[in-house]
Amino acid sequence: MQYERDTLTIEEVLNTAPEVWEAVMDASHYDIKPGDSFFIKENPTKAFFIEGLEKGSGVTYSGGKLIGDDDIIPLFSTGTMINIMGIHNQFEVRSAGVNWIALFDGEQVYKSDEGELLVSFLWKVLKDLSVQKKLI
Repeated sequence: MQYERDTLTIEEVLNTAPEVWEAVMDASHYDIKPGDSFFIKENPTKAFFIEGLEKGSGVTYSGGKLIGDDDIIPLFSTGTMINIMGIHNQFEVRSAGVNWIALFDGEQVYKSDEGELLVSFLWKVLKDLSVQKKLI
């Protein structure tokens, strides 16, 4: 059971096939908000935090820099992924020794690899549920 970090990495997102990423974004109905992490599509080398939302213009970050919503990719946190999967569905995460177990709508069970980080495990589950179109 690992808690080393709470947010996806740029590499985890970039290693996701475009069609899978699209399925996640469609299924999640994700709305950006201040405090969320993201990276810039054209320069995926550094993560930033959203400082504020500018209606019709985008988001502010790094002391007031402005960038358009379409130019950024969110880095989901553990809590965000749990909320996405549980907002309209029954979703539970449990620890089981050195593993994690996720239960979805009482029918699908996911088990992490030994020592897998919780955030990485939840990302794997979210991608699978999104591709299967299981999230309402």
